[in-house]
Amino acid sequence: MPTQAQYWYFLIGGPVDDSTGLVTNFYAYGQHCGEALANALQAATEELGISQPEATEATRLDILTDFEEPEGLIQLTNLVFSGPNNYSYPLDSSDQGFIPPTGIIKAGEDGEFDYELIKENFIGYKTQGSDTYEFELVVEKSKLISTFIQAIDFLPQAEKLEIIIQGHWEGQPSELWVADLAQSQLDATSFLLENQSNILENGFVECALYSAKGETKLLLDEHKKIRHYTTDEDVFSNFGTQIMALGFEQATELYNLEYGFYHWHYRPVGSLDALELRVLLLDVGFEFIKSWDEESSQQSPDLK
Repeated sequence: MPTQAQYWYFLIGGPVDDSTGLVTNFYAYGQHCGEALANALQAATEELGISQPEATEATRLDILTDFEEPEGLIQLTNLVFSGPNNYSYPLDSSDQGFIPPTGIIKAGEDGEFDYELIKENFIGYKTQGSDTYEFELVVEKSKLISTFIQAIDFLPQAEKLEIIIQGHWEGQPSELWVADLAQSQLDATSFLLENQSNILENGFVECALYSAKGETKLLLDEHKKIRHYTTDEDVFSNFGTQIMALGFEQATELYNLEYGFYHWHYRPVGSLDALELRVLLLDVGFEFIKSWDEESSQQSPDLK
């Protein structure tokens, strides 16, 4: 196996023909979670014939003291094994379950809530004791990036683009980087799309656009939930109307992997590491603003 490779378990499923799906346990190596996942997904397609495979669960195995590898694993590639049994299911119009956005995935441990509670929908409210209106939107993998990019157009003109590098990526203080969009001539939408894997799909990175009107902020947080804050009621109302026009529905309670679920954060294979991302931000005109400590560790799954 590669030097210092991590060892991961993934639950992966997807269609194998027009009427049948297959779900399988995968055991894969990689330098980090995203690389191990990419290796497992590639093997799922090339070796088992699963088209458009998706992972819904992960566990890092090489840090567990009580892990015993199952008997009968099948070697698919030099980096990937599958469990001895595959499980088929009929493809129909029924709900196949929430596909988590790239960058975050449910851990194997049971959390406070059932995973089936996670749905695509939103809540909007005025913060108690504050003048701030808040909006939270959960979107699954296939629509998250396009929805966030469209949501940028629902804002008053943004003056700043903020990038937060979370400290649990490297076990060091978190960092805030800011670009003045007018001064730097940086096009926020183009920059984010060009760096989709480095920022939008990176589970250790948050990005936000800020407008002075209503102190409005549109945030894609590290849990890949879209959040909107403003003190302007009209801005809040317009944003909600635009989101509903995209087909999303309001809920009375909102569930996502941020709270009540053990989960892992990861960055996609081929994306920049933290040092490379800092260099990129400097090169395009971002300014380092501040850092702060946090207690989270990348060595164990989060439950919040």
